[in-house]
Amino acid sequence: MKTKLIFSLYMCVMLAACREVEVFYLSDLQPDADYLSNWTGAYEGISDHWRAAPSQNDTGWTFLETHEDKAVLVNVQQGTLDSCLTLTITYNQSTVVTNENLKISFLGTHYSSWGGGSGAGSLSVTFTDDSLHYHYFQKCGIPCSSGIDFKIRKN
Repeated sequence: MKTKLIFSLYMCVMLAACREVEVFYLSDLQPDADYLSNWTGAYEGISDHWRAAPSQNDTGWTFLETHEDKAVLVNVQQGTLDSCLTLTITYNQSTVVTNENLKISFLGTHYSSWGGGSGAGSLSVTFTDDSLHYHYFQKCGIPCSSGIDFKIRKN
């Protein structure tokens, strides 16, 4: 009797140990084929255009940072490449900048960078349910940099 009990316990342990466990990885998740349409449309708000650089005055050198607010309208459309969106950005109803075919993850994010050292730059775009977060950064020499930041709502 004791042998049967030990054998039964042994078999239960072995079966439990050999049971296949299904593991999910974030990379295994397949997005809805039309996930980009969640973020297409018009977004509107205010952008902050900033620049930071050394400046000389009567007392010597100082570090000066300037900010300028501009009205911004962003039209987001499907890109011509897979998993991409195109952003057409209009500042103060006149200056137009186009970011074509930005690869957007199914989580709604894009990040790219370029250059290095005094010419380094980056672009970060994040979509949420009703907003677009945009951060552009560019070095313009060793001590200076500039950028554009905004978080605007979808119309």
